[in-house]
Amino acid sequence: MQSNITKIQKSIQGLTLGKVHNRAYHRVPAQFLRTTIKPPILTKNHDENAGNSETISTDNIISHQYLVNRSFFGKIIGRGGSTIKQLRNDTGAQIDVIPGRDSITIKGTQDKVDKAIEAIDKLVKGTHSASRPTHFLSIPVSSTLLTQQLDQFYSSILSPTFGCQGLDPSMLVSHKNLHITVGVSKLTSQSDIAKAAEFLKDHLPNVVNSVIKDNDRLSVHIHNLKTMQADPSKAHVVYIEAHDESKDQLLDKLCVGLRNSMIEAGLMVDESRPLKIHITLINSSYRKEEGKPKNSRRETFDARPILDSFASIDFGDVPLNKLHLMRMGKRGPEDTYESVESIALE
Repeated sequence: MQSNITKIQKSIQGLTLGKVHNRAYHRVPAQFLRTTIKPPILTKNHDENAGNSETISTDNIISHQYLVNRSFFGKIIGRGGSTIKQLRNDTGAQIDVIPGRDSITIKGTQDKVDKAIEAIDKLVKGTHSASRPTHFLSIPVSSTLLTQQLDQFYSSILSPTFGCQGLDPSMLVSHKNLHITVGVSKLTSQSDIAKAAEFLKDHLPNVVNSVIKDNDRLSVHIHNLKTMQADPSKAHVVYIEAHDESKDQLLDKLCVGLRNSMIEAGLMVDESRPLKIHITLINSSYRKEEGKPKNSRRETFDARPILDSFASIDFGDVPLNKLHLMRMGKRGPEDTYESVESIALE
């Protein structure tokens, strides 16, 4: 054993530092150094998305760097460290988060490390499922004529004589934010965002090219207002339908192909429901009122006057030129969405 490990006389809190085969010093419990220890094994597991995961083994004890997005650290630590203490007690492993890195250090025997990994995975999975989407894949819809028509429509429904109860100007979607949503994503770390942006740039053009041929031009006919809710007197969302009236239905094929590719890559939420191609014009979640708590319950509005007067409104055809990965929330200039990456639809 003396040929394998050079003991350092000083022991700190029951731990003895050993120099293993001229490798960097590694803390090993003193009780293990008093027994026969086989030469340590150094193994590295490579993760193409988040760097290297390293395990240092001394036959009875291992130190493992487990890759976890740092956005989950708060849930893993818990209030006052309560959750991580419980994880340590339940698994028997030493568990420590690493500030500034997407990694957690787990130390213990192999069975305890495995148990800790299983417990952390379960906790992270539950947290991710309950979290809200952070990004969305969208096709912006914009033209000079559409902007003029939308302004006229908004002016009409905001008129004092129109009488739409519960409607507020802050609920109207600006022409700068009009878009078709292909799907939503939960990208909880910078590495997740970078991976999604790279996938959009490097892989989704193949999907686009498989649908849109050389002479094809993607456009959409925008007409007919509807509410998301069955009862228009208690509406939250008014949208306008977007139809691809070409014989090949290119828009429908493209959106399905894009969504399926992102879901298969693990970069988009599988909502398990048919894709509804539409453009939101009014949304009660955008309502801004002075002095009202941010997380207060959403108030409905009566959309019946809007549908009575404008159900068959027609904004005509609009070309579709870009595909964007957007951040949730209007963080850009003039309350616009912020684009992470984009490609041309041609």
